[in-house]
Amino acid sequence: MQANKLRPIRGWYWIAEGFTLVRRMPMAFFSAASTVAMLVLLFGFVPVIGQTALILVLPPLEIGMFLISREVAEGNRIHPALLFAGFRMKLRPLFAIGGVRLIGNLVALWLAVLISGIAGVRLMAFVESGKQLPPELLNSYLKMLALFFFIRLPIEMATWYAAPCVGLRGLTAIKALFFSFVAYWRNFWVLAVYTLSFSLLSGFLTSALMSVTGGSTMLSMVVMAFCVVFWMALYYAAFYRSACDVFGEWPHPWTHEI
Repeated sequence: MQANKLRPIRGWYWIAEGFTLVRRMPMAFFSAASTVAMLVLLFGFVPVIGQTALILVLPPLEIGMFLISREVAEGNRIHPALLFAGFRMKLRPLFAIGGVRLIGNLVALWLAVLISGIAGVRLMAFVESGKQLPPELLNSYLKMLALFFFIRLPIEMATWYAAPCVGLRGLTAIKALFFSFVAYWRNFWVLAVYTLSFSLLSGFLTSALMSVTGGSTMLSMVVMAFCVVFWMALYYAAFYRSACDVFGEWPHPWTHEI
């Protein structure tokens, strides 16, 4: 199993190819993305426990979206249960990947807060009051966010392709994390182009759509819900294309042909 090294421009093409997949069978993608969004919302209602559980169950759901993207690419019909196919695979290594992501994020956040010296209690007080942050607190907050991004980057690299490597390649969690890290490292600038392009595109188009709602609360909620579902569907479709570019064709579930 070897990771191909691609040109940075491929990061933009992943978005275009992902959009082609979504356009080919939009209802399948929107239905699956809506389900994932609803699960994220429901888990988010339960403080700490729900958010922790969400991070642990995301890898199996990521496999489900991956399989839906491949079935669409192959022109096959999509069974609704395919989204949850990841839960029929070996869950221990998938949960382990979620655990690495969870612990890594917590450690990264702790280190970012510690290094930036931000006053967490004071920050929360301003956020809850809705008041504008004073310049010194705002600078500390921005510094903390930048530190958090860079400290957690190795975790992001190790977990980026880890879920499909476990579910479809049959790798152990440790091997999957290793291969994902190497693949990300070899294609760092490709993924940087992809991430930046996706962020700018989604942010600009969402803002443009929200600006034409005329301040209507109901219409704004509908537009925002559509944007969340659409961008989630496009994200996973583009992720599938990136995985095929980097690692080649993926075996069908439960065959694990490496």
